[in-house]
Amino acid sequence: MIISNGDERKRQAKERIEEIKKDQNIRFIKCLGADMQGHIREVTAYYPRDSDDIDVRNIGVDGSVLFSQIIMTTESDMVFVPDLSTLRKIPWTSDTALVICDLYYPPEKEGEPLKPFEGCTRGILKKLVRKMERNLPKYIKKVQPERKIKNFWAAFAPELEFLLVRKDYDYTKIHLADLKNNHYFRTLAGECDEILKEIVVYLGKLGVKPEKYHTEVAGLQYEINIELSDILSSADNVVIMMYVINAVAKKHGYRFSLIPKFNENVNGSGKHIHENIFAMEEIDGVYQQVNVFYDKRTKDGASYIMRSYTAGNLKYGREYTLLTNPAPISFKRFTKKAEAPEDLFFGWKDRTAFARGHMKGTKKIRTEIRSADGLSNPYSSCAAHLAAGLAGIEEGLVLEMHKGHGYYNYGKENRLPLHFGEALTLMYKSKMLRKYLGNFLIDSLFTLGGIVWHKECTQITDRDIVENFPFDVEEQ
Repeated sequence: MIISNGDERKRQAKERIEEIKKDQNIRFIKCLGADMQGHIREVTAYYPRDSDDIDVRNIGVDGSVLFSQIIMTTESDMVFVPDLSTLRKIPWTSDTALVICDLYYPPEKEGEPLKPFEGCTRGILKKLVRKMERNLPKYIKKVQPERKIKNFWAAFAPELEFLLVRKDYDYTKIHLADLKNNHYFRTLAGECDEILKEIVVYLGKLGVKPEKYHTEVAGLQYEINIELSDILSSADNVVIMMYVINAVAKKHGYRFSLIPKFNENVNGSGKHIHENIFAMEEIDGVYQQVNVFYDKRTKDGASYIMRSYTAGNLKYGREYTLLTNPAPISFKRFTKKAEAPEDLFFGWKDRTAFARGHMKGTKKIRTEIRSADGLSNPYSSCAAHLAAGLAGIEEGLVLEMHKGHGYYNYGKENRLPLHFGEALTLMYKSKMLRKYLGNFLIDSLFTLGGIVWHKECTQITDRDIVENFPFDVEEQ
């Protein structure tokens, strides 16, 4: 497993720069970044072959466009700064590479270092990872002082559900279509199978390791799972996966969508994330990689760290829901009848659970958080899960078991927010999110979310008219 530390990323950057230099056809580099709301943004840098360096470190962008309502046009100059460890050739092109970027302010004076933009969600996730690396050893030592353990890292594996429909399909009427929950693990043949094969092959060539793909429960719905990797690489992989799926779907005349709820008769589309924390521990005089969610001394194999991490997500899941489910339509997916969570509880086999345990009793034990959807920003949604988990560990939270399920504060408020407006308020008031992710992100998302919620509450829809206009009047 690749560990997202500085030395490893420097090694990867050196290797990938050399690979691009050797490819004499590369002329362009797609610089990709995610805005605060999770939309993928792109700037293409020209790479002249007469240069020995891949100099794409100062790509100017307009922050007032990327972050409207937050960044004033008078202070809008920003810089995309590529992480060259993510530099890879785009396999369906002959002359183009891609790279994932962070967002910075430009220097005020010549020679001064760039200042990170407080709203760069990738930067926020990296900062949170550093905080985990500093603080987690202290809490382990406090509870289990006999263990010689170091170098903690979080590892996530996403499952992305999405729709593929032909370009000539009237997607504006998909909510009225006769779709059924009879599509799961169906035999794939024809064009969609070829599209999915092409997607996973390209992902592999881009360094993303897909485990499998298959049809999902609802008609028109598919899923791709990718392997466990460190949390930052995992979020980068989701960006790359969205980029690849969109490109391949367009090439074949299909439309790709991450809409979380598209028809009330069938399951919605989510982004389930499998989560672990690993570390290096001295065992018999040799440091070895261990899954700190595992403890052979417990009945089910779940360590106190896994229990506290999961309890933290149950406690704070309501507060971070806007980060994992960022659109009003996201909340229409939350129904147990459609295998999505309504309440915050833990279960080993329950697909309606907010947090689901996997590989019980084994060294591969992990927690799967099932609430997020594909519209969420890959970096801030991962950061929300990790922040809540770290808060749970630091606070020493425990799962309270009741009839085979685990809860935090069983009997109190254990349901997810009913709508976008409730989630917006809970996020804004969250002390935990402000502590771990910073005030700028929360205040900015509250501003942007307020605009979305006002529009949602004041816009007149077809359903408003149909359900409220007619009156039964006797004919004369």
